[in-house]
Amino acid sequence: MSCLTQVSVGETSPEAYFCESPVLPSDHVVELATVLGSTDLPPNALADVTGPTPNLLELVRVKTLLFLPVGWVPLIKDNGIHIGLCARSLTWIIQRSIYCSTDGTIVASVHGTDLPHNHPFLNNIQNLKPKPLSSNTVNDFVDTLVKIVNVFRRYEICSGVKKCQPAWKYGENCFVDQNNFKETRYQTTCRSNDCAMLVPSLVQQRCPNCSSLCRVLERRCKTMTCETPPKNKPQKDLKTPERDKRWKQSQKEMARIKMRNRRLREKIDKLLRTQSVFVDDELGEEMNMILNSETAQTKLTAIQKIFIEQQVKAAQQKNPRGMRWHPAMIRLALSIQMSSPQAYEELSGLLRLPSRRQLFNYSHILDSKGTLKRIFRRLGHLAPFRLLSQ
Repeated sequence: MSCLTQVSVGETSPEAYFCESPVLPSDHVVELATVLGSTDLPPNALADVTGPTPNLLELVRVKTLLFLPVGWVPLIKDNGIHIGLCARSLTWIIQRSIYCSTDGTIVASVHGTDLPHNHPFLNNIQNLKPKPLSSNTVNDFVDTLVKIVNVFRRYEICSGVKKCQPAWKYGENCFVDQNNFKETRYQTTCRSNDCAMLVPSLVQQRCPNCSSLCRVLERRCKTMTCETPPKNKPQKDLKTPERDKRWKQSQKEMARIKMRNRRLREKIDKLLRTQSVFVDDELGEEMNMILNSETAQTKLTAIQKIFIEQQVKAAQQKNPRGMRWHPAMIRLALSIQMSSPQAYEELSGLLRLPSRRQLFNYSHILDSKGTLKRIFRRLGHLAPFRLLSQ
């Protein structure tokens, strides 16, 4: 009894590819004798051939269909086998496909675009290249195709950036994917122009390029939804209400600065009227020449500049007690006082120097606790031994 089984199918809808038993989408009779292990083969069914023929490709297609998961369909085209994943919709859409030529060349595509040669998926199947198709390599060819499909199933479509929709139109190097291929992972998403399209299904939701785009869009969306825009945001990127608000804030800031300048100017005029020291024109010109000349600024040392500034400031004080002396002037006065009190008294008549009371406060900042009795007691014990040694 022959085990030859014939399956006759007509027009097949996309839903047929999701049934438990595979249905062959062809309009002619397909003989599955070799697949089912029949020994009563029709004439010339397995003719000895040296190269691939349509009969071999049809045989590969039939065998491959039996091992493919639901939704994957093999088709013969371009002298090779196309294995595509159909979308779960009434429309015939191939979401992802693998093309294998008769010489073993593999090309993978997603949404009608071929994957680049450096894609992780193609790197993972470098060791799974099929042998050239012939009558002796049909089974190996089919096994390799099924293994490649199983590896391909470990990858899922990159979901892109599904959030931050108000910022999509302001994103750079990206585009909006309207889900024309009926993916279930998203409805509408924003992708980077360099999107890898496929990512490991159990590891991540989006590719590295879309992850970088997500961070950019999140910052932009946060800026757009913020009530008060950042100060460094360009004027051209502001909306009309934000631009008016910033203009009003600038006007208030300018008015506040003008008021502060006016108050400082009035304070300076008051100080000049009450605490200034009037000098004749000749002396004033000489002092300005000394203090503001380039020679004085370059050749005077730091202590000399401080000394001149302190002398001018002390001369403008009505009450000498209100003078706050620079620490360098205090050190100079203490040095002169400790070296020669008489010289300090003579210089005080010529220059403006801190009073002796101020110097006393600085030199006696620590209170004296008297002599240390313990030290003198120790010295008293050591004195007899020194006398005996002499």
